[in-house]
Amino acid sequence: MKRHFIIFGLIFSVIFGAYLTPAPEAKAIDPVTIAILTPIAIKAAQIAAPYVLRGLKNMAIAASKTLPDFVNLLKLPLGLLLATIGAPFGTFKRGCVYIGHGCIAPFQLAWHLLCVPFALFKITR
Repeated sequence: MKRHFIIFGLIFSVIFGAYLTPAPEAKAIDPVTIAILTPIAIKAAQIAAPYVLRGLKNMAIAASKTLPDFVNLLKLPLGLLLATIGAPFGTFKRGCVYIGHGCIAPFQLAWHLLCVPFALFKITR
């Protein structure tokens, strides 16, 4: 019981801690420092650009895997219609298949959406 209160307290503090603390102050950097660091930042951005673009491409590929899951989500109501109203016309079997696809689709969608950020580092397949 005590462990549940500790876990609840940790979750509560993580969720609401950001809203209860004051916003950080903005601190200005003097123009001389910015002028000195700008060429270094440009070189660093040029070196990192291919890796960032490759990571964004991997994320786009991973995000495109979610489109069939959205389509399968729409198969559930269609399957219910085919299995009930369309049953006299011979669509009961197809309706049951669509119901199965529609019931599995939310879990597949959640998995693919969780994998999108990890695709930046090419961790997922």
